[in-house]
Amino acid sequence: AVVAAMNAHPDSAALQEEACATLAYITGISSSDEHKVRVSAAGGIEAVVAAMNAHRGSASVQEHACWALGVLTLAAENQVKVAACGGIEAVVAAMNAHPDSAALQEEACATLAYITGISSSDEHKVRVSAAGGIEAVVAAMNAHPDLPEVQEQACAALAAVASSGEIKVKIADAGGIEAVVAAMNAHPDSAALQEEACATLAYITGISSSDEHKVRVSAAGGIEAVV
Repeated sequence: AVVAAMNAHPDSAALQEEACATLAYITGISSSDEHKVRVSAAGGIEAVVAAMNAHRGSASVQEHACWALGVLTLAAENQVKVAACGGIEAVVAAMNAHPDSAALQEEACATLAYITGISSSDEHKVRVSAAGGIEAVVAAMNAHPDLPEVQEQACAALAAVASSGEIKVKIADAGGIEAVVAAMNAHPDSAALQEEACATLAYITGISSSDEHKVRVSAAGGIEAVV
């Protein structure tokens, strides 16, 4: 019924916002994958991405749509469908369109982290990078330095994509190393943030990366931040 309502009234921003929120609640972290799969089977992923494309100017619609996509991608089989529907590009577009919305940036970073996580293919990581997702995540970190929730999800997103060699270079070029270290220094009491930040630095400076990345981490104060 919720997906049918979204398809029947695509021009109603208020309906799309509430519908996305409903799908997010139904398929939240504590729910079973069965609910997420049923939403997908009903065309829910397509409906959420359509809402994002139809209401780019509404930060509220974009925020709730990112939230819905984020929880739906916790089911591995949905990750492919979100990507195939243009969900990655829609999330990055939302971040670029509403840089001042901390809530949207947090949900968007979380979605990118989920869709490029351990169980996903490198193709998703490459698509995030190609869509400008790396730059968007670093921009979110720079725009909301005082919000540990945004910083944590941004670090999680960078950690998820940094396992790809070419993307490591892009993260460094975008100022990601310095942004991660700054987040660690700004929020020393956030254990979750510190964990994601350390993981990000480990991936960026891993065996396949250049010594330049290691030197940049050191120059940014990363060693002191980790210790």
